[in-house]
Amino acid sequence: MRPPNSRLRAARATRRTTLGTRRAVLLAVVACVALGVSGSGCSGGGFLPDAPLELTPTLGGRVTDALTDAPIAGAVVTFQGKSVESGGDGMYFIDHLATGAGRAEARRSGYVTAVREVVIGDLLVNIADFELRPLS
Repeated sequence: MRPPNSRLRAARATRRTTLGTRRAVLLAVVACVALGVSGSGCSGGGFLPDAPLELTPTLGGRVTDALTDAPIAGAVVTFQGKSVESGGDGMYFIDHLATGAGRAEARRSGYVTAVREVVIGDLLVNIADFELRPLS
């Protein structure tokens, strides 16, 4: 059995690898959209509609437990008056955003609400991860 610090380092390394992979997939999807490739022509997956897509900035990221790095499902992330819940993997996406700065927050019962300033630029995907600390 690994000592606690070793397990924590391993969990963080796994999280970085997983999150990096997810970001790479997300960026591939964005590239397909930006290039106008849709339907089965994009990575052969058929995950984009054949209809024209509206290109608007999106805020996305992952909500995790600050102590364990475990994903937090059901966290409510709010930005620019829009709210979404994080999925089972802790990932969330808020689309159809205006460019500019604003305050984003992530909250879940049993955790301290996390607040951060976010700047939505011309990028289609803007990343904002949240780490929630458990209430003591």
